[in-house]
Amino acid sequence: MINVLPTQGRTLVLFAEWIRQELGGKTSLIGMYVDGIVVFLGPVILPAILPIGICYIFRDGGGTFQCRMRLTSPTGQVILDNPIGEVTKQAELSHSMIVQIPAFQVTELGEHDVEVILDGTSYPSKITFRQG
Repeated sequence: MINVLPTQGRTLVLFAEWIRQELGGKTSLIGMYVDGIVVFLGPVILPAILPIGICYIFRDGGGTFQCRMRLTSPTGQVILDNPIGEVTKQAELSHSMIVQIPAFQVTELGEHDVEVILDGTSYPSKITFRQG
C-alpha cells in the first residue's frame, strides 16, 4: 500500500479531560475543552496537575506512518516529545488517534503548542491554559 498523508484541512483535533475509544467505533469525550481552552477557576497555584486527553481525527489519507507527539510551553520549553509508534489508517475510513495524559503538569499559563508528527509531517494545534 502506498502511504498518503492526511491533509491539514481534513484533520480535526479535540481536547478533553478524558477521551476513550468505545466498542463499535465510538469515541467518548468527558469534559471537552471547547476551542482547546482550559479555564482555571479561582486562584491558580502552579504547577497544576490535571488529566488531558487529545484526539486527532484524520479524515483522509491512508497507510502506515511513524508517529510522534510533542508539547511545548508558551516560553518554548519542550514538555513532552515521545514516539507513539506506528499508526495505520485505512484510506476509506476516518481514524481517531487518542493520547491520554493522566497527570499533565501545567507549569505556566498561556498557549501551548501540541504537535503530532506522522512520517516527519507536523499536524499542529494549540491548547490554552488560563485564569477564569
